[in-house]
Amino acid sequence: MGTSLAVTAAYVLAGELSKLNQNDSPVNALEAYERIFRPFVKKTQEIPSWVPDIAHPERAWKRSILHVGVRALSQLARIRWLVQRFEKDHANEDFPLPYYGSFDESGTDVSSGFSNGNGEKLIEEKSPA
Repeated sequence: MGTSLAVTAAYVLAGELSKLNQNDSPVNALEAYERIFRPFVKKTQEIPSWVPDIAHPERAWKRSILHVGVRALSQLARIRWLVQRFEKDHANEDFPLPYYGSFDESGTDVSSGFSNGNGEKLIEEKSPA
């Protein structure tokens, strides 16, 4: 999810910066970016408090249990129906990308590449003139 967050953040920040007039301060764009993107980042980065202890155990016996568990899960992952049962559908968690009309002025059609995974466009397509 880190790469997706970075690319989406770059898009939103560039869009907010593109809305500035010549006399506007970049601080306005940064504040708008924070207001728009912060809730999505907080939701994406939420993890239960017990996860770090499992992922990075401090004691040798906990590491041994982790290794045995990972080995067992890797064997179970070969069972396709079991993997499909626990796969998470991320389509409902997508961040709806804001539309920035100023991107259209640059001649770059950004609308064709962003969808929510179900084929539904997250940005309006530019109508031919």
